[in-house]
Amino acid sequence: MLNYWVNELGEYCLSCQPSNIERPSVSLKSLHTSGHDVEIAVSSRAGLAGFAGFHTSVLIGGEEYYFSSTGIHCSHKLVSHKEASQATRCYVGVSQGSGKELLDFFAEHFRAGSYDFLRKNCNSFTDCALYFLCEERLPLRYRAMERVGSWADGQMGIVRSISQGEYVPNPKAEDFCLEDVLQEI
Repeated sequence: MLNYWVNELGEYCLSCQPSNIERPSVSLKSLHTSGHDVEIAVSSRAGLAGFAGFHTSVLIGGEEYYFSSTGIHCSHKLVSHKEASQATRCYVGVSQGSGKELLDFFAEHFRAGSYDFLRKNCNSFTDCALYFLCEERLPLRYRAMERVGSWADGQMGIVRSISQGEYVPNPKAEDFCLEDVLQEI
């Protein structure tokens, strides 16, 4: 069991590919598999190599989809990562689902104003989006810090104390249950 946690939390994504690695052209790939390429983009928060957690987003055919305090957003390029050039892109697979279908399905689950740094954040959205598109989960190493933080804050208010009141749980995220959303998919 310890080996599982070490591997899950400590190893880098082995399917991550630097952007300079060649991939089959879309026209060649479409002869064999139709659909949209799906990737995740990952960057560490506060430049602490993941110690403060990670920011993630999903790319569908090169368009970025991400969740923030103002809801779900879409951009034709990578914009949600402060240093886009430092974000790692990991290829996940090909999906029959489109960005429009993703937005339509998750519009009610990830509304503007419902973001919570620990309980309902970009990683929650990326995890759900990956499952919706490719039936894959966001690796635990990218969502572990907020899970630990959420548990610790719920038990003893640790995050609220450490942040000197900057973190305040969002009541609009109180009823959010990631597993319920995944089951709905």
